[in-house]
Amino acid sequence: MKISRLTSASLLLIAFNVSSTTVLADEAYMTGGHPYVGGAFGYGDILIPTNNIFTTPFLSTPETTSGTTGGSAYGVDAGYLYYQTHWAYGGELAYDHYPASTMNFNLEGALPGNFDFKASDIALLAVGKYFFTPQWNIVAKAGAAYVMNQASYSVNDYYNTVNNTQSNNIIAPVVGLGAGYQYSSHLGFSLEGQYIFAPEFNAQDWLGNALSLGFDNKTPSKSDITSPLLAVRLGITYSL
Repeated sequence: MKISRLTSASLLLIAFNVSSTTVLADEAYMTGGHPYVGGAFGYGDILIPTNNIFTTPFLSTPETTSGTTGGSAYGVDAGYLYYQTHWAYGGELAYDHYPASTMNFNLEGALPGNFDFKASDIALLAVGKYFFTPQWNIVAKAGAAYVMNQASYSVNDYYNTVNNTQSNNIIAPVVGLGAGYQYSSHLGFSLEGQYIFAPEFNAQDWLGNALSLGFDNKTPSKSDITSPLLAVRLGITYSL
């Protein structure tokens, strides 16, 4: 009986040592610098105010808008992380593409039209990770994004349909937060959210400028063509 108990205890000790060695071996990999490439796919949204009430000097009653936002979004990235035990930190260059958003309106009930809004960005980010275990981690990102905005409208002014498109590129702060799983020494997965703090698209000023100048002189202010951007996506990363 004593021999059996001793054997069992020895096996448990051996198993514990093997398990500990495995964890330490995994953690030993997480040292030094490693470049990586990755991609992400999921939900994105250009946060324009689709349910908005605005007025202009030419409207006798306030105008209510409606529309749709949100859809499939994707991104690609490349970066470099330096691993030090439970921590990893470095930088990342990323490109993100968002689904188009639409705002519909009907001025005075007789001038139907719509806005279409498109956006993408190139972001330079500082990245930090904390590993709870050799596999599970949380990640935080912060930096600046070069946001490429494009807004267009189409309005029927009784006689014909008038169209206009303008672009406005800005630099805006961006933050991200997520959780990850390191499947192997090279392959990792994550679920991350990202938000770009751009000024909200000003439908009233943009359309108001167009109306006050007349639809044939289509020069609304570029400063109104921005909007916050949101993305929640699944990501995959390959470390070299």
